[in-house]
Amino acid sequence: MIGMGFATLENLLYIVVRTSDVQVAFNIGVMRMITAIPAHAIFAIVMGYFVGWAKFAGPQRNRYLFKGLLSAVFLHGLYDFFVFMRWSILMVAFVLVVGLLLSLLFLNRHSRYAKMGIRPGDDEPFQP
Repeated sequence: MIGMGFATLENLLYIVVRTSDVQVAFNIGVMRMITAIPAHAIFAIVMGYFVGWAKFAGPQRNRYLFKGLLSAVFLHGLYDFFVFMRWSILMVAFVLVVGLLLSLLFLNRHSRYAKMGIRPGDDEPFQP
């Protein structure tokens, strides 16, 4: 939810503050609706996976929190780099697809681990 709230605020700032031309603002809004909103959801899922592990990790809590923050910052930074450098929309789409695949992998892994009752600190088959 925090990621989506941040995306909403960021979109409003881009549209309201950056331009006074209604057509340009509309185009920016549509483009951000297609790319930035899903991107923030994807980045939040990736970060949330590690934050969820941190909740039960005991002494390794900070390690998981750091991994979550670092992964979200890295993906967001890569997304911003391609957008601000005005590289092909394909590069932006590439970041979104990679993030989506990571999100699906983490959601699947979380579901399997939850069904098996595995928590951080157990002898789980994978340490994120």
